[in-house]
Amino acid sequence: EIAGQWQRALVMLAEMQFRTLDPDASTYGALIAVCAQREKWRLSLSLLSEADQRRLDLSAICIKAAVCACRSTDQVLWLLTRM
Repeated sequence: EIAGQWQRALVMLAEMQFRTLDPDASTYGALIAVCAQREKWRLSLSLLSEADQRRLDLSAICIKAAVCACRSTDQVLWLLTRM
């Protein structure tokens, strides 16, 4: 079921962090993309911010996915002020 994939992906991220495994840019990119597809813009932006704090080099595709998840100019501006 596609609808619950973003939830399972977030659980997997939490499990990785609990086991002290460091998620990489690909992990965050996949999470951002699946959250964006489900229009979970807050989660997409939160994950993007977390990846940025970890100094991960995200691709332009990941950043575009997060921007596309935004539904308003204010949300895009919020994202840009944190990058």
